[in-house]
Amino acid sequence: MPTAHLGAAGGDLDAAARALDDPSSLTADAADRLRRAVDAAVDHVCQGAAAAAALSLLVLLTFAPRRFPVLTDEPTDR
Repeated sequence: MPTAHLGAAGGDLDAAARALDDPSSLTADAADRLRRAVDAAVDHVCQGAAAAAALSLLVLLTFAPRRFPVLTDEPTDR
């Protein structure tokens, strides 16, 4: 969302949160749009984290050896 549409909210998430805390700083339509934008941003972050987790699991399962070599200790005669 371009900063020009945020008006009093500025361009970062802290400014958007402060603007939503003060109902007089935004019109009802602008506040609704800002809430929807923050919601969409949070959804994208969560989807990205889930994709990274799935990719990490896939890499682990693909590159980890299927069978690890078993090292046997030779009995030592003392």
